[in-house]
Amino acid sequence: VRGKRFRTGMLDISGELLKEKSALMKLVRLKKDEWFSTGALRGSIDAIGRIYKDEGYAYVNITPNTRIDDKSRTVDVNFNIQKGNKVRIGRIEVIGNERTRDKVIRREVRLYEGEYYSTTALERSKRLITRLGYFEPGSVRLQTRRGSTPDTMDITIEVKEKPTGSFQIGAGFSTVENFVAQAQISQNNLFGRGQTLSFQGNFSSIRSIANIRFFEPYFLDTRLNFGLNLYRFENVYSDF
Repeated sequence: VRGKRFRTGMLDISGELLKEKSALMKLVRLKKDEWFSTGALRGSIDAIGRIYKDEGYAYVNITPNTRIDDKSRTVDVNFNIQKGNKVRIGRIEVIGNERTRDKVIRREVRLYEGEYYSTTALERSKRLITRLGYFEPGSVRLQTRRGSTPDTMDITIEVKEKPTGSFQIGAGFSTVENFVAQAQISQNNLFGRGQTLSFQGNFSSIRSIANIRFFEPYFLDTRLNFGLNLYRFENVYSDF
């Protein structure tokens, strides 16, 4: 039995407000006189909660108090907000990295021990760590838990490494160059330092090409990039 359909009635926000009520009301996905939706209700709570969590209120509590009118078939909703205490980041732990050094992962984290918690920074950290390409798809997880004190939160970064090197070799025959050989070797996480080193070579009776490339994304542990490219190109001409 489906039961009766209800529309959204009056909408309001009360409690401890960080911003003007009008600004928070814009985050409410329920619309007056439209069909009531629990999905939109949850989305509203998440959107409002993000504002608070990005300001350090990691344990904000948003209670949707509803009042159902069977006669008019409407549901009034009041979002009551209790922000709680601000929470700082306690300990950040990295597990699962057998080869990759801790600092390679930690430097992608946009939260730091001692600063206030932020949901947006936590999500961005996960995206940046995943983007490194050193870990299995979907294996990067950032888990939070209460710290040693009520106003702290610890973070555990869990990863599962995958192979980051590649090796290719090939050979062929050409009427112009006779025997042709190709080789390519690359390592995208050299010695677990997050550096890239690659070698590419093409060789034949009249031509030889060698190219070595090195890239350091955090030169001397700063935000500066460093790249080095060495190459050798040689052709043998029998006549012109």
